[in-house]
Amino acid sequence: MQSDAAKRVTDADGITYEIRGNAPTIENIAPDNVIKLAAERRKLIEIDIHEKGLTKAFVDRHKDNLRFCHTDGRWYLWTGFRWQRELTKLAFHWASEVCADINKENKVWLAKAATAAAVERLAQADRAFAITSEIWDRDPFLLGTPGGTIDLRTGEMREAVREDFITRQTDDSA
Repeated sequence: MQSDAAKRVTDADGITYEIRGNAPTIENIAPDNVIKLAAERRKLIEIDIHEKGLTKAFVDRHKDNLRFCHTDGRWYLWTGFRWQRELTKLAFHWASEVCADINKENKVWLAKAATAAAVERLAQADRAFAITSEIWDRDPFLLGTPGGTIDLRTGEMREAVREDFITRQTDDSA
């Protein structure tokens, strides 16, 4: 019998999942669906609604475009051409958006600034974001420009990539 806290979800293939809190149990699974099961369960598991779960949602959403430098205690944002110091509390704003997006039941604690601040603080230490200043601009022969990255050894321009960790950029794409 299904409790009030449980909810049933049936996927396109007719597999029914019963979700109680954060722990799904499979009610109907054919033996040939074992490989598919893992992927389907990952898609259907609801986010854990606590600070760690909210932080995971924040990381999943922003891991490509944010880094937190522990040397200077600041967030950096990928602009598409370089990593730029972010001074407008964008990470806090995005943390509050994650909380709001998940807050379908209008829980007061999810709407509080303290919750968003906790999510941002936890995210600072997450391995997807945490770096130190040694990583910035480590290759002196790469020059960031608005049009891409110039390798000064060869003179060739290529697409800018996050992994170069360039923070400095010329005003002209040459």
